[in-house]
Amino acid sequence: MTIIVLSDDQIRSMLENLTLSEAEGFRTTMEAALHEYSTGKQDLVDDEGSPERGSSAPTAMPTHQPPRTSSISPATGATNLFMPSTNSRGVGVKVVTLMAPEAPGSSPDPVPSSTTPSSSPASTASTRPTGAITLFSPAGAPLGLLHARTLTAFRTALASLTLIVRRSSVKHFVCFGSGEQAYWHLRLSLLFRGFGIKDVTLVNPRSGPPSASADSLVSRLLAVPFSAKEKEGWADTKFGLLGRGEDGYGARLAESLRRSCVVVAATPSTSPLFAPEILTSHSGRRKGRLVVAIGSYRPHMIELPTELLLQATKRGTRRHFHKHAREGGVVVVDSIDGAMEEAGEIHAAGLDPGRMVELGELLMLGGRCCGPAASGPRAAAAAAGSSSSSSSSGRNSSDLEEGDAGRTPCSDCVVGDAAAGGAGGGEEPTTAAATTTASPSGKKRGPGGKFSFLVKNLAKGSGGGSGGSSSSGSSHPSKSESTTTTTNQDGSTTTAEGEGGDDEMTKWLREGNVIYKCVGIGVMDLSVGMHIIELAKERGIGTHVEWF
Repeated sequence: MTIIVLSDDQIRSMLENLTLSEAEGFRTTMEAALHEYSTGKQDLVDDEGSPERGSSAPTAMPTHQPPRTSSISPATGATNLFMPSTNSRGVGVKVVTLMAPEAPGSSPDPVPSSTTPSSSPASTASTRPTGAITLFSPAGAPLGLLHARTLTAFRTALASLTLIVRRSSVKHFVCFGSGEQAYWHLRLSLLFRGFGIKDVTLVNPRSGPPSASADSLVSRLLAVPFSAKEKEGWADTKFGLLGRGEDGYGARLAESLRRSCVVVAATPSTSPLFAPEILTSHSGRRKGRLVVAIGSYRPHMIELPTELLLQATKRGTRRHFHKHAREGGVVVVDSIDGAMEEAGEIHAAGLDPGRMVELGELLMLGGRCCGPAASGPRAAAAAAGSSSSSSSSGRNSSDLEEGDAGRTPCSDCVVGDAAAGGAGGGEEPTTAAATTTASPSGKKRGPGGKFSFLVKNLAKGSGGGSGGSSSSGSSHPSKSESTTTTTNQDGSTTTAEGEGGDDEMTKWLREGNVIYKCVGIGVMDLSVGMHIIELAKERGIGTHVEWF
């Protein structure tokens, strides 16, 4: 029996030099793992105990994610995390240590005003993780030992990417933090959506000017060969630095956040990184954006203001279409169980599981927006097809965000436009509706049975997101009985629903206000780690230990 050992430098080198197809392979691997985790699609049984179509035998339970165990060192204050997991690919156990940014129970720093700078720094000391993940085959045979530092940052960003690729606009990017998590969120976003990213603002929430690590992060991105940046579409993207101690920090931060399309918070802060009114006020809600919070990992750590989460989960109010962006009525999380246990923002807002939806559920909706630009005969055929679809649907080049003119629309966008039959009348373009994958609504996952499916969470007239009844507890928008089945370029088929139902949810993911809170789960490490081992073997990288 042979196992492979991969150092952090070896893993970083591989991931820094991924081809487009290799990166896409990692993304689809992550989506499959999250979908399997959230829906339990491989271990569902019907009421009679027989396997449902497309599922495994009743005795098989490939996805199992026990709660992670943590311990705190009394000597150093470091947090030790123990994360076991199993899924259809195998078994993984990750042990990682993070130095504490601030001892539990300490007073959080005040939030800076939206108009004046604050001299009180937010606690965002480095929490660079160190540790390793051990991987086993489904039969228990040891396969590999991988350093966890870069792997952890990469897999977290990869999960966020599954939402970023679904956004209609990513023109203005704001990122709090300058560590590995921030780097990989930016690097993957530029790889997949570089043609649409016009500018990136890096924010240092601690007092003082932008840190050396922020300069290092920008230098690291700019060091990417120009030919690669040009191919990925971000050769002309502008990068800016904003430090909390600078004159006019509060006003400049508010301006950057209000114009943002994507906000990433990647700091171990113990207090909100910005004043709530920046995004909860009338002007802040006019534009839809994706807000990703991945830095806090203990109940006393908070990056987002409570008011922002309460606004996102408010229900029973009618949205005025021309005033505010869509709200979904829920916060997206990687794990409901994990968020209830560890997410400081969820604790502070007092959210129950009914106000959350797992990311793996949303992936069944498809609706991916245009990814990296393609080339060659296949791209030409796709471009021709998209031109025809755009013509028939009433969508034209002006509907694409600035900088996307040279991009080949992905099949999801083409199918979505064709299925919509043309928005017309100046309405927003519609992306692909639900695919043929059905949500196993009503099934429970895990021994605790704490689970909230997408249809249960989003389809009850959430506050302003669905356009349905404004009364609390009202039924969700009815789904059209008519469906459109389209043959994609690869020969597969996509079934699109009419207006309402899943289509409204897809519009929310694409254009509305979406908050994603990630605490990290072991199945992410397991799936990405297995994929890294496969890539390492292909490239002949790593130390092989025979007769282990």
